[in-house]
Amino acid sequence: MKIYLKKNILILFIAFLLNFNCHASAQIIHDRFINFGTEIDIKISNSSAEDANAALKEIRSRFNELNDNLNPWTPGNLYSLNKAIFHGEKAQTSADIIYLIKESQLYNELSLGNFEPSLGKLTKLWGFDNAANKKQIPDSKQLLTITKTKPSVKNLTVIGYEVSSSNNLVQLDFGGIAKGLAVDIGIQILQKHNIHNATINAGGDLKAIGMNGKKPWTIGISNPFGEGAMATTEAKSGEAIFTSGNYERAFKKGNKIYHHIIDPDTGMPSTNAVSSTVITKSGAKADAAATALMVAKPSEWVAIINNMQLKYVMLVDKNGQIFMTPEMKNRTVLNLESAPAVIILQEDKTQEK
Repeated sequence: MKIYLKKNILILFIAFLLNFNCHASAQIIHDRFINFGTEIDIKISNSSAEDANAALKEIRSRFNELNDNLNPWTPGNLYSLNKAIFHGEKAQTSADIIYLIKESQLYNELSLGNFEPSLGKLTKLWGFDNAANKKQIPDSKQLLTITKTKPSVKNLTVIGYEVSSSNNLVQLDFGGIAKGLAVDIGIQILQKHNIHNATINAGGDLKAIGMNGKKPWTIGISNPFGEGAMATTEAKSGEAIFTSGNYERAFKKGNKIYHHIIDPDTGMPSTNAVSSTVITKSGAKADAAATALMVAKPSEWVAIINNMQLKYVMLVDKNGQIFMTPEMKNRTVLNLESAPAVIILQEDKTQEK
């Protein structure tokens, strides 16, 4: 059994692109640390060292707070809330968790139920709750015990800071949205400290503001079938670019790869897309949308794109076929020697004005 953790390679490629694209006169202040189980890479261009250091110190502190409170597997706010839900109890929780529950309920509805951060019990059965845990294919009866009750964020009721659930098999795991929230908060902190040109890269997912010297920030989109990037695109100021893929947190058994993005209907890893990339102004929205599109059936992709009001989307299916919205195709450069013709994800014309 082989474990795949490919996105670290893409982080290095993105770092190369960001540095290569840097104008000679731009001063880059760089910080790198581990959080949310991945590498956080922050680049600040054309800022005073005093402002940058103050911002970086605050970001590290805030990210530590988020990581501690949003971890469903170790003692903290989310761990305590999940414990209360299991015992059928109401619980007070933090503002960050309340925000994520409400955002998740919205994205769950807009994504036709494909974004579902209530599947912590399934994640644990597969061994994806901890990088050190043995990854395994759960018994089908174990999966059915959970999936037949249809745990969902829709089961949650929020009154103020109090949360209750009508289903005690709900176990919140915000792995599909937490990094997005973190980069949004990180960018806000940078701007508060008068920093207007920077990127925050969280394990290959990135949000950018301003410029890299006199040029835009340029990033690579990972190739799900090989090393390096299959495409590049420029990040406009204020944009978040998030990719979900079946190569992240995955293991191979026999000839099949099992990854951590779980289909709520089957309890099994999703099988329709192998990679989804979304660009929006909100990191949380981009993160959730990329996760939802990985789970969704191809027949649902356009509806989700319309519902979530997404302009820039790229999907790759298990056969290597590339799908893009028209806007995404216009801004993306494919780096593949023999790339197939791109299939355009057509918008619902009835919603166009």
